Amino acid sequence: MTTPEVSVVMAVHDARDTLGEAVESILGQQGPAFEFIIVDDDSTDGGFDLLHRYADPRVTVLRNDRNLGLSVSLNRGLGVAKAPVIARMDADDVSLEGRLASQLETLARGRADISFCRCLIDDTETGSEGEWREDNWTVMRWRCLFDNAFGPHPAVMYRRDAILQAGGYDEGLRRAQDYDLWDRCLASGLTFAYLPRPLLHYRVHGASASRRHASDQAAAAHHISRRALARVLPDATTTEMDGLRWLMLGQPKDTSPETARAGLGISADAAKRFLRLIGDGTPRPVWKYVAARLARRLKDLEGQARRLALARLFDASLRAASPAALARSAYAAVLPERI
Repeated sequence: MTTPEVSVVMAVHDARDTLGEAVESILGQQGPAFEFIIVDDDSTDGGFDLLHRYADPRVTVLRNDRNLGLSVSLNRGLGVAKAPVIARMDADDVSLEGRLASQLETLARGRADISFCRCLIDDTETGSEGEWREDNWTVMRWRCLFDNAFGPHPAVMYRRDAILQAGGYDEGLRRAQDYDLWDRCLASGLTFAYLPRPLLHYRVHGASASRRHASDQAAAAHHISRRALARVLPDATTTEMDGLRWLMLGQPKDTSPETARAGLGISADAAKRFLRLIGDGTPRPVWKYVAARLARRLKDLEGQARRLALARLFDASLRAASPAALARSAYAAVLPERI
C-alpha cells in the first residue's frame, strides 16, 4: 500500500448496528492515500467478527483484551498510525464524500494543527435534525472556558506529532476526553482551523455515549472548565468560577443564590481578562454573547442578584455596541423579577 497521508482512527465498542455504514463511508473516500485503524474495545455484540469481512489492505483491526475505554483505545491507534495526520471517526457516524481531502487541504492552507468540519446532526430519539456550525473564533474560545464548544469529536483531523507532544488522550479520563485534549492543545499554543462545510453525519441516540453517560460527562467537563478558567482568573475561588459557569451555561440548575452572586461579581472582569489574554481586536462578539447569557439567567434571579445581573447586562450590551442587546437589557429592566 502507498504510504498513507492520513490515518483514520476509530475506536468501537458494541456498535454493530451502525458499524458497517461507518466503515464503508471511510473506505469510499477519494483523494489522499489513507489507512484505517479500527480498535475494537472488547465488543460483545459480534462487531469484531463483522470487521473481519473487510478484506481491504487499508484496514487494520486491533482488539483490546478487555474494555479499556476510549482514551486508551485512541492512544493505541495513534501509536501504530503511519501517517503524519490523523482523522477521527466514530462507529455510529458517517463521513460524507470528500471529507478527508477537504480537511487535509484546510490543515495545509491554514497551517493549522487541528481542523474541524461542520456536521449534520441527526437525533434519532427526538427526530430532530440540525447542523453543527463553528462560531466566531473568539466567542468559541470564550465558550470553551465553560464547556466543549470546539466541535464533535469524530469531526476532527489533526497532526499526530502535535497531539502527542500535547500529551495525547488522558487515559485517566473515561469521559470528556476530547474537551480535555483540546483545552490542553489551546494552552500549549496549537492552532485550530474550521472548515465551513458539513462533511460528517453525526448521530445522537439513546445508546450513544453522550446520552448514556451524560452525568459523568458533565462532571468531567466541570473539572476541565475549572482548569481553563483558572488560567484566566488565577485568583478566583471555585465558587466564583462555578457561578460564572452557571451564568454562561445555566448548569447545574440548582445553583445556589450565593454561587450565582459570586459569578456575577467576577463576570465583567472575567471577560476583560480573557480578551486581554488572547489579545483579540474584536471583543464585541464576546460581549454580545455575555449579554445574551445574562439575559437568559434573569428569570432565575431575584432581589440583589437580579439588580446586579441587570447592571452587568447593561454594561455588556454597551460594550457589544449591539442595538438588540441594549433593547433587551432595557426591556428586562422593567419586567417583574419573576416572569
